Amino acid sequence: MGNGMSNQVAAVVVTYNRKAILCQCLAAIHGQTRRPDRIIIMDNGSADGTYEELAAQGLLTADTVFVRFPQNRGPARAFWQGMSQAYADGADWIWVMDDDIIPDPTALEVLLSTAGTEFPDPEKLAFLSSRVRGPEGQPMNTPEVAWRAALHDEYATWEEKLDLGLVQIRRASLTSTLFPRSTLRDVPPSAPDFWMWGEDSDFTMRATKNRRAYLVSGSKVVHLRAISRPLHPLTETDPSRLRRMFFMYRNLVYLRRHHYPPAEVLMSLIDGVRLTVKAVLSGKFAAARVVFTGTLAGFWFRPSIPATAEPSLMREAEVLHAEGQGLYRPQEVGETGAAPPAFTRAAGAYAR
Repeated sequence: MGNGMSNQVAAVVVTYNRKAILCQCLAAIHGQTRRPDRIIIMDNGSADGTYEELAAQGLLTADTVFVRFPQNRGPARAFWQGMSQAYADGADWIWVMDDDIIPDPTALEVLLSTAGTEFPDPEKLAFLSSRVRGPEGQPMNTPEVAWRAALHDEYATWEEKLDLGLVQIRRASLTSTLFPRSTLRDVPPSAPDFWMWGEDSDFTMRATKNRRAYLVSGSKVVHLRAISRPLHPLTETDPSRLRRMFFMYRNLVYLRRHHYPPAEVLMSLIDGVRLTVKAVLSGKFAAARVVFTGTLAGFWFRPSIPATAEPSLMREAEVLHAEGQGLYRPQEVGETGAAPPAFTRAAGAYAR
C-alpha cells in the first residue's frame, strides 16, 4: 500500500442471538482467499449460547477476539465498540459487517486489491463497499450514489471509475465495508445514541464529507436478512420490531436535518404526518404512535459522537476470548485513562 501503510486487516462482525447464522458468516470469513489477520466478534449481549456454540464449532481461533456486552446496547453501540477495538489494536484496514452477511470467497481480496491499485494514498479514501445481494440474487442495501457535484458548475463524478467496476457513493450500510485506519482516526464510527437504523448512514456520510468512497462491483456478499421486503410499520407483524421503528423514524429526520437540504427535512415531517393519518384510518394505532413520536423526536435528537476508542467507553464490554487463551477479562482502565492491554496491541501483533 502507499503512504507507508501495510495490509493488516481486522474483520469486525456484530451479532446478537443469531449463533447459527453467525457461524455461516465466520465460516465464509475463514474461507476468504485473503483471510483477515484478526476477527473481532462484537456480541451485543446474546443469550442463546453464542460463545459456547462458536467454541464447539472451533471458530474461536487464535486470531479471533470475542467481545461481549452484558446486555443489548443496540447495534450502533456494538459497531462503535467493534471498530474502536480494531482501531486500538492497530489494524490498518477494518472490514465491517453484520452477522447475516456471507461474503464471497474473494470479497476481501478484491476490496484490498482495489484499494492498493486505485487508491495508493488511503488518506484520501473514506471506504470501499461490497456489492450486496439477497439469497435470490435481488439487490439489497443499495448505497447512495454521489450524484451531487462538488461545485455548482461541475458535473458529479460518480461514474469516473465506472469502467473499472467502481461507482462513487456517498453513504453505505455496514454490510462488508472496508475502512482505512485514517478514516477512523479522523471520523469517529457510528454514534451509540442512534441505537439502530441510520447509524451507518450517518457515519459513512460523515466519512465522505472530505473523502471519496466507492462501491466495488467485483466484491460480492449475500445478505441473509430474515425479511427481504422493505421494513414498514403498516405491514410489520412483530410488536417488538414495530416499537423499535421509533428509532428508524427519529434517526431519519436527524439524517435529513444534518446531511440533506432543508426541503427534505420538511418532507420528513409531511411524510410522517401522512403515514400517521393512514395508520389511524387503518386502525393501526400502535404504528401511528411509533411514526408520529419518532418523527417528532427527530427534530430535537442530538446524538453524542464519542471519539474512536474512547477509553471510558471501551471498558464497558468484556473480552471473553483473545489470542486463543479462552476466557479472558481485560484489566480495568486505570486513573491515567490508558486502555487495557487487550486494546493496545501494536500492528505487528497481527502477523501470522
